[in-house]
Amino acid sequence: MKLLNKIVLYTLIALCILMIMGLLNFGHGLGNILYFPPIILFTITHILLTRRLIKRNNNTYWFLLIFIFGLICMLIIYKATYGRGGEFSWNGDIFFIK
Repeated sequence: MKLLNKIVLYTLIALCILMIMGLLNFGHGLGNILYFPPIILFTITHILLTRRLIKRNNNTYWFLLIFIFGLICMLIIYKATYGRGGEFSWNGDIFFIK
C-alpha cells in the first residue's frame, strides 16, 4: 500500500512541477490558471495526510487515501490529455511545447 501511495504522491508532485514549468496544458488558454491552486492544494494535502498516517502508524486509511488521490490524479491527467478545452484541443502530445 505504501508503494502505491508513493506512486500517487510522486505523480502529483510531477504534475505540479510540469504546471509550474508551463509544460502542462489544459486547453483553456488563460483559463489554465484556474487549475494551478487546486492541484497544488491537493498535493500539499496528500503530503500532510501521508505524514500524519506514517507518524501515527495507522494502516486503516491507506486504501482510502490512495483511492481518492489516485482518482484526482487520473482526472488531472485526463483533463491534460483527452479532456482538453477548445482553445488547444488534443493533438496527441502530452506536453505543451511553446
